[in-house]
Amino acid sequence: MNATLPTIIEQLHGDIQDRPLADVAHAARLRATLADGVARAVGDHLLDPTLIVRTGDVRRGDAHATLASVPGRARGVLVGILVRLLSVSSVTDPWGDALAAWRASSPDDPLRAAFDHLDDDERARLRAEVEAHAATLGGALAGIDPRWLPRSNVRARVVLGPSRVELHDAIDLMIGVNGSHASVCLLDVTSAALTAHDDRVARYHALVQTLRTSRAPRRSAIFSSATGELLVIDVNRDELQRSARDVLDLVRRRVAP
Repeated sequence: MNATLPTIIEQLHGDIQDRPLADVAHAARLRATLADGVARAVGDHLLDPTLIVRTGDVRRGDAHATLASVPGRARGVLVGILVRLLSVSSVTDPWGDALAAWRASSPDDPLRAAFDHLDDDERARLRAEVEAHAATLGGALAGIDPRWLPRSNVRARVVLGPSRVELHDAIDLMIGVNGSHASVCLLDVTSAALTAHDDRVARYHALVQTLRTSRAPRRSAIFSSATGELLVIDVNRDELQRSARDVLDLVRRRVAP
């Protein structure tokens, strides 16, 4: 759906009176379902190397899709950095600030070396794209109350049983805190247009967060800084079980002979 940009954070946070009680019981069942499914897929073998499921694998449905172009990948990195910067303050020079932060945080990133070899026209086009995305993000991330404790680039790693299968995830922005009611909301930002597979990614974020904290978040969302579209799912047990099935399907394909 198309959202009015200044209200996106408000849509995620919502009315305090409408929050359901925190689900603290379902995480154990999810772990058991995943551990049993992995054991059936892997058998008695100890995977070497470790089979790692990442957000991108879930989005594509496999782990072998062709990587995006250097400008496309760089755009994604710079937009992700802008999310982190905008979650705590305003940004007056999106291109310069994002580029400086990238250089400071990842001096040895191979993508940085490829980025440095872009010609002037490619770099100019990329700058125009990043600044356009920044304008969309500036409205989308407006109104974050510090009391909601915004956290950016939240990384998680969940180990599934003894077979060396791991779930890895990174959430661009998280707001809210765990308590007696479900209050945590997750926001993933993509620099591409939304696709039919993005609901699967939103569920995966919720699944990993539930397994990591033993509490289900309230909502999981994906925002496109390219189009201004916002996809929001209200997290419940059905959505979490669907994500567990997605993960097990991916694991079975990865270990199939």
